[in-house]
Amino acid sequence: MHKKWNDSLANKVIVTVLTVVIIAFLVTGFVSFSYTREIMKNDLDARIEDQSYKITQSLDAFFALKVEDVVQMSQNQYIIDYARSVQNPEQLNSNPKYAEVINNLQNIKNTDSNMELAYLCIGKGKGYIANDDRRMPEGFDVNVRPYYKQVLEEKGVIFTEPYADSNTKIMVITIAAPVYDQSQNIIGAVAVDVRLTQLTEIIKGYKIDYKGSAILASNQGTVVYDKDKNKILKDNITKYDGSLGIIAKKMLSNKSGRAMYDKNGDSYYFAYNALPSNGWSLGVSMPQKEVEKQLKGYQRLMILLYIIALLLVGAVVYIMIRRSIASIPELVKDMERMATGDLTTLADVRSSDEIGAIAGKFNQVAEAIRDIVVKLHSTTEKVNNVSNELRQSGGNLSSVMQ
Repeated sequence: MHKKWNDSLANKVIVTVLTVVIIAFLVTGFVSFSYTREIMKNDLDARIEDQSYKITQSLDAFFALKVEDVVQMSQNQYIIDYARSVQNPEQLNSNPKYAEVINNLQNIKNTDSNMELAYLCIGKGKGYIANDDRRMPEGFDVNVRPYYKQVLEEKGVIFTEPYADSNTKIMVITIAAPVYDQSQNIIGAVAVDVRLTQLTEIIKGYKIDYKGSAILASNQGTVVYDKDKNKILKDNITKYDGSLGIIAKKMLSNKSGRAMYDKNGDSYYFAYNALPSNGWSLGVSMPQKEVEKQLKGYQRLMILLYIIALLLVGAVVYIMIRRSIASIPELVKDMERMATGDLTTLADVRSSDEIGAIAGKFNQVAEAIRDIVVKLHSTTEKVNNVSNELRQSGGNLSSVMQ
């Protein structure tokens, strides 16, 4: 009769053990992958926040130096005295303090290569002077200048929206601060025009992971930096729709945080931070598909390692089980020989485990049966001898009686 695979105890044990091992590997693999995915997600959150924060700090340091220069200008006693003493536009260049003030403005400009111009505006239509000794344009009225109006409204250091310089076409901003007299009345404002080309260099100096990119927006939403140069000074993040529009509102609320947004069918991780010096906001985005590439690569590696480990464990289990129960088939054959009447059969005891114990007990049973058979044979011979003697005695008795 042909034996089925499940007729073998070895096969049953191997299949059972391997099934348990496979289930264990699948469960631990799922748990491990889920745990690793969570770790990578937390690492991504920390990484994108860290990169956004570091770039923000560098940008803020850039502006903080300019703010410090402007504040020092507003507190310069030569500038204050000059602004107080000028009574009308005609006195701008004839004032005795003019040369000293121009020299101070030039020295301030020379301290920073990013400064385009340093100048002083005097209120009530009295005009302005600059470090390059340029003449005030005909009809110039400082009171209608947006930055001067902003200074009067905020009574502190202000940043204008970025704009392209009319001469150089380079993107610049104006940073201004009020000049006060002894009565704490605003008598004018000092200002510097700052080129923003270094901002691009600062941002590009950071390599954002997963082919990510950065965006810098003013506190009015004007795009100051983007990897797409066509958006600079043309796009405004307040006009963005969907999830990106929601993030834009949070960015302009002077907050920091993380979010995700969708664009052109792709999802992006996003972290943003506000610049303390001027309220601008820097955002860093990373494409989800690039992040998933690394995760999928790790997943493939984990699957490969689990398959290799499963094959190794399966092979070890198979060999150990086969070796452990290898004596069972021989024990079965010994039993079959005994069943056919070969009472001289003894099992080969190879181990001290349960199978070895069975083989030992089998040998004890075989020896006991053999002893019984020997005794039975001896008893049978004795009975036969007695029977023969009785027959002979009966024959002799019969002869005497006759």
